[in-house]
Amino acid sequence: MQHAKCISLHPACIAPEQLVTQSLQSEPVAEIIAIGDELASGQRLDTNSQWLSQQLGDIGIRVHFHTTVVDELEDIQDAIDHARDRAAIVITSGGLGPTADDLTRQAIASVAGVPLELHEPSWQHIQHLFASRNRTMTENNRVQAMLPKNANVIFNELGTAPGIDIVLSATNTICRLFALPGVPYELKLMWDEYVLPQLQEQFGEPGIIVHHSIHCFGAGESEIQSRLPDLIDRGRTPGVGITASKATITLRISAHADSADDCRKLITPVAQRIRDELGDLVFGENGQTLDQVVVSQLAERQQKLAVVDMGGCSLVAQWLHSADAQGEVYVGTISLAVPRDFDKALELARQAFDVDLVLIIGPGFDHQGHAKRDVMISANDRRVRHRFPIAGHPSLVIQRSVKQALNFLRLSIERGKL
Repeated sequence: MQHAKCISLHPACIAPEQLVTQSLQSEPVAEIIAIGDELASGQRLDTNSQWLSQQLGDIGIRVHFHTTVVDELEDIQDAIDHARDRAAIVITSGGLGPTADDLTRQAIASVAGVPLELHEPSWQHIQHLFASRNRTMTENNRVQAMLPKNANVIFNELGTAPGIDIVLSATNTICRLFALPGVPYELKLMWDEYVLPQLQEQFGEPGIIVHHSIHCFGAGESEIQSRLPDLIDRGRTPGVGITASKATITLRISAHADSADDCRKLITPVAQRIRDELGDLVFGENGQTLDQVVVSQLAERQQKLAVVDMGGCSLVAQWLHSADAQGEVYVGTISLAVPRDFDKALELARQAFDVDLVLIIGPGFDHQGHAKRDVMISANDRRVRHRFPIAGHPSLVIQRSVKQALNFLRLSIERGKL
């Protein structure tokens, strides 16, 4: 794999065409900077950074840092200054508009130690866009054509904000910065047509990063890690990370190699070891949810499912409907505000639905000082029943209860109890 060599050059700003590419043993590191008050305040979700990280991973470049910064000149300067010292590639999004709070170009010029200059072709393009759209252009749009000296321009076919391609010197290295507008469809086109080819040319063929996720339910994060003591060690190849979200544990295997096939060869034995070690704690892979897995199981068996909900778990209806919107497996839920005994609940379900399976989620109750919930599955003349603890933060109790019920159904099918 070929990588760009980072070298120390001065002044702070170097034209991109002067960048020397040579073999480098260490992998290039990238940082993404999202700029905007609306992002830093949480009023808008930053989807650009997620998308850019995925694109960089697809060409084998790891993103080590995500930074979000407000529309303040000094803060943007500080973010760029820190980024150039720790990343070979920096990509910014946002702050290239014509208003007073669009300060990315000024911050880049300040860090580079160069003035802004009018880029006449960009100015002509901006004027043409306004004319073609029969819109009035104000003088402040001219600032969008002001770009740092020695920078290359990233043409923006769809909008009035050209991007910036500039190389900045750092303490011991140089870093290449691409500034893109925050409008997603503009950013994505400029990535495809300019940034991606530039990175491929500069870094050769750094390979590809492939991720594979394995999802588990029924044990905590620490217990799962204890059963895989060496797999989650930092620095191993391929890497394995562990995360917990709403009672689901996900093991994420990440491999970096020359091709997707080579990545899969690295991932396959690790994934198999995880499955072997964790057994039926594993319910799905690569984004599968418990409701999707259960629907798939029942579809293979050509069985229909109805649910009786006495636990305030209306979430089960939402999830199953989402997993089976056409109603091929899931026929509906009866929600009972006043709990019935399980025989009465089953009778109601049989009267309402012509189904093979009925899943009954009981109400919570106190048992010897601990909150519990019973779940029962009836399949024609066979019944299985289990009692679960109701534990965790109140915001997670309902989600955990639904997952416990669906997981009980999954395991009952896999173990031949139904």
